[in-house]
Amino acid sequence: MNLALYFRHFTAYQLSTNTRFLPHISAFILGIIWHYLQYSFLFPLLIGISMSVLIFYYHRTIFRYNIILFSTFIVGYVIMAYHENHYLTTHKKLIYYTPLICTAEVISLEKIDTSLWRWCMIIQLHQTKHLEHINKHQATLAIYQRRKPLCTPGDTIDIDQIVLKNTDNESYAQYLKKEHVHATAFCQNSCITILKHPDWSFQRLQYDIKQYFLRALKQALTPDTFALVSSLFFGNKAVVKRTLDQQKQWFNLWGLSHYLARSGLHLVLFVYCWHVILNAVPLHFLIKHIVLLILCCLYALFSWSSISFMRAFLLIIAYKGCVFLNVPIYAPYLIILVTFVTLIHNPYQLFFLDFQLSFSL
Repeated sequence: MNLALYFRHFTAYQLSTNTRFLPHISAFILGIIWHYLQYSFLFPLLIGISMSVLIFYYHRTIFRYNIILFSTFIVGYVIMAYHENHYLTTHKKLIYYTPLICTAEVISLEKIDTSLWRWCMIIQLHQTKHLEHINKHQATLAIYQRRKPLCTPGDTIDIDQIVLKNTDNESYAQYLKKEHVHATAFCQNSCITILKHPDWSFQRLQYDIKQYFLRALKQALTPDTFALVSSLFFGNKAVVKRTLDQQKQWFNLWGLSHYLARSGLHLVLFVYCWHVILNAVPLHFLIKHIVLLILCCLYALFSWSSISFMRAFLLIIAYKGCVFLNVPIYAPYLIILVTFVTLIHNPYQLFFLDFQLSFSL
């Protein structure tokens, strides 16, 4: 495998020849922003129709390009409208009928570093009293607790008289939208009853493996080293926040505190190390790429992700797909494709600094 060629495809921006889709992603982003600012759709619609008529009269080729460009603007606007309408409809229903008696599935369980509420549990509603019209898996809640819950990811639980909170903080409300969390609540373990604990659950397997790695590394490493490994390699800063705060003072002296956060570069280093190892193994070229892709997927599954990490992960998947299909690889095209996929899945990412820095917006 030609390692120099690999890094060239991931880092070299051939702006003179490979930016033909840049106006399309710009129009798509503009459509998302236009709806986010709650501007009327009538004005850009009239402008687009007027320009299309004039361009059609004078130049047919530019007319087709203009239609595609305006269509991407409409797609961005509609996708943002769909996500906003879906979120607000579910959120208003949940807040209106609080307190709830509900049955839900535990999706994730994370330890957080606060003085009062130490654990955050993400659940998806299955069934709620007075809210039969909310479909299964449509609503997601964040439950904060002082003590570690008795349930684990993958369990089905019953929560009695849960009071959902409606935040007045606009920034926090936008953050909840980005995380697809429709409401938050604070409750004790006494309010939760475990209805079903399956013999096997992928969510529980993923959670157990993550916790096993953290426990093993914590016992084997010094506190400072464990803090760096947990933050940089696994992407979990919550369990080592106090140690990291002390280390940040040293890094702040040189303006290097951002090095304590995991980014897409760390995944590239992970891939580079395995490239070196696999180059010494006598395997077929495609088999090496398949093994590397499997290792990257396992790394992503059993660590804590971020937007920059997911950007690098999706780029690697796109790159490997081009290798398997034997098609030319152009880094700007792949970055634009990953940007489209990310914003279609979650357009709220656009308004947060981590996304803007990761995608150089």
